[in-house]
Amino acid sequence: MKNSSKVSVLMNCYNSEQYIQNSIQSLINQTFDEWELIVWDDASTDNTLSIAHSFIDKRIKIYKNDLHIGLGLSRVKAQEYLKGEYISILDSDDIYEKDKLKKQIQAFKENKNLSLVTSWYSIIDKKNKEMNKIRISNNLSEIKKKLYGDNIFAHSSIVYKRIEAEKVGWYSNKLEYSQDYDLTIKLLKNNPFFVVQEYLVKIRDSETSMTRNLSLQSLILNEHFEILNYIKNNFLLDINQKKINEENLSKVNCKMLLLDLQNKLSIKKIFNLMILLIKYPSLIVIIFKYLLLKIKYLLFKKWWTV
Repeated sequence: MKNSSKVSVLMNCYNSEQYIQNSIQSLINQTFDEWELIVWDDASTDNTLSIAHSFIDKRIKIYKNDLHIGLGLSRVKAQEYLKGEYISILDSDDIYEKDKLKKQIQAFKENKNLSLVTSWYSIIDKKNKEMNKIRISNNLSEIKKKLYGDNIFAHSSIVYKRIEAEKVGWYSNKLEYSQDYDLTIKLLKNNPFFVVQEYLVKIRDSETSMTRNLSLQSLILNEHFEILNYIKNNFLLDINQKKINEENLSKVNCKMLLLDLQNKLSIKKIFNLMILLIKYPSLIVIIFKYLLLKIKYLLFKKWWTV
């Protein structure tokens, strides 16, 4: 192994004892070995830290918050310790395929102007069963069009240049759950990127995922809305890009209104929802889904997310 750490891999974790061993092992199994792993623990109360410390490898560096401060601020703290030329993300429940870093770094070598390299990825459940496979084209305009409406990159699938991230402010300290989307958008605004068209990472979609927690839905939607507004106000969008951006703003706004109505009925909110529906009739699908889930809740006395 060479002494330099060309790639700094960031792993934020909190109570990740169920999956972190396999995640770290998938990094150790890489065919590319010029990496360092920064494990940043957010004051876990389970065996996460002891599992991380069980790996005897000088490339693994472990840090811990004294208090639980959340994912967003933990990432901001951790980024100061990332010294590699390239930054890769490995969430503590995801798994790298053995050639992930090798193939993505090779893409950077072949095109010095790239700011970010991502890949196809598969989605697995808590038992490692494959649920879906996500393919992304290498058509720059097509991908940007989709990104101006929603984040189509998995955080653990990307590798980006540290110097380019520093130029755009790196991870925002104002966001908790959408920092990856925010950074991706800023990196790609004026820089080219590349998609390795192979499945190089497995993304965990567990039932305990924070995005399944109803109490966090409002915050996540607000962050998504904020990023879409940033795109609308700061990017030069063509007609198709603008249309997708506005449609997704309306979808997010619709979900936000539905969540608000769940807490408190309001004539004004109902009126705003009707205005959105008149302008974008396709939103009826979101409303219909919401009503179905509410019926399930009433029948089975269980919270369901929109």
